Amino acid sequence: MPNLWEATGAVANCLLALEEYDAARRMLDSTIPQAIEDGDLLLVANLYSLQADAWMGLAGQQSAQEQARQRTKNVSKAEMYIDRALEMYTQINSLRGRCDMLAKKALIAQLRGDAGLAQKYAEEYVAATEAETERAENVEEVPYASVGIQESKAEARAGGTVGRESVRDSRRRRTQMGLGIQRGG
Repeated sequence: MPNLWEATGAVANCLLALEEYDAARRMLDSTIPQAIEDGDLLLVANLYSLQADAWMGLAGQQSAQEQARQRTKNVSKAEMYIDRALEMYTQINSLRGRCDMLAKKALIAQLRGDAGLAQKYAEEYVAATEAETERAENVEEVPYASVGIQESKAEARAGGTVGRESVRDSRRRRTQMGLGIQRGG
């Protein structure tokens, strides 16, 4: 069934692109509880994110003064779903998801006129991105076999390691040297 919920999310995404926000919202309202039961946190986070987009779209469609109250309500619901998605993305350590939700929160804060809160979310976004980049660059010793590299026979016999190179540098070096990738058997 998770494939069905994922497909429903894809259809909802298409509806959002067609500015059919209410239809996407209704579809996601019925899908999210079942996706939660399946326990796929990434799928649930993605569906929550789409639901937030649907609520923001509904808020953007309301422009008359008498509908200001409804617009505020819709933005609040969007923020609630953004918070839920952010919580899920944080649980599964999805940097991209977390950053997307922080950017949406910053946009909502900016729309509400709270520049300080918008700045706080922007700083969290930058900090999360920098921390992930630093974590990826601090990978030190990687055995050749674990990254699937076909090195020269002498290095392979010696059981060498990449040394203190980062994974990115190692991959760049392999690509520049034209080394092939070992296929697992």
